[in-house]
Formats: sequence, structure tokens, C-alpha cells
Amino acid sequence: MDDERTVRLWAIGELAVATGVSVRSLRHYHRIGLLVPSGRTAAGHRRYTDAVLLLRRQAEQVAEQLSATVRLQRTLSDVLTRLDVLDVLDEPTTEDLITLMEEMTTVHRPLTPEELDAMTEQRRQHFEALTPQQRDTINEQRRAA
Repeated sequence: MDDERTVRLWAIGELAVATGVSVRSLRHYHRIGLLVPSGRTAAGHRRYTDAVLLLRRQAEQVAEQLSATVRLQRTLSDVLTRLDVLDVLDEPTTEDLITLMEEMTTVHRPLTPEELDAMTEQRRQHFEALTPQQRDTINEQRRAA
């Protein structure tokens, strides 16, 4: 298989700027196995590929959403238990309502305009890095879909 695509290698500082994540956090993510570099330079500096970057970032976002959803489910369950099982006839407390609103906002947080712009720019850059043949293949797949 002939792959003419040039793989972009990101230095840790470039990756920090592109993602808005500090270099220190990226090093921590490496230590815990969340974001493993694709390789290292002769001097030992970490290098990351686009594929690793995009997949790890998506996995991190899914984990955050899942965690927020689980927290919301537990809070809802706790409030319902107090209302049903404990035979409480009163309304939920103000604290319960505030907690539920905060957790629902976290779960259903829409992307900010800046996040949408960043995603659009990242997609544009990725598409521009493809060969004409790869672009044609993607465009054909889009038409077929």
C-alpha cells in the first residue's frame, strides 16, 4: 500500500499551544498513560502524531462526559431515594436543586464558539495535509454517504 502522506510530528510545546493544555499536564498524561508519545528525538524529546493526539483527546472527552453522567445519575438517585423511600413529602432542598442543575449543565454543556472554531481549523489543517488522492477518496466517501 502506497502511503504518500507525511506524518506531522508535534513537539510537546507545539502540542500544548495547539490544545490549550500545559506542557506539565501533557507530561503528566504521559506518566499515567493517557497520552503516550509516538516517538522521541535523538535528544530524547517527546514527539506526538496527529492520530495519537486526536484519538487521545477524544477518549479524554468521552471519559469526562461519562464521569459527569455517572455523577448526575447518582445525585438524581439520591434525591429520589430521599423523596420516595424516606417518605419525605417536602420538595427537594435548595442544595439538591443547585447540585442537580450544576451536574446537568456539566453533562449537557455545549461547545463554546471558540471550541467550535478550533475544531473547524484543526479539521481544515488536517484536510490540507492530505494528498490530492486522499482528498478525492474522502470526498467520494462523503458523496456516497
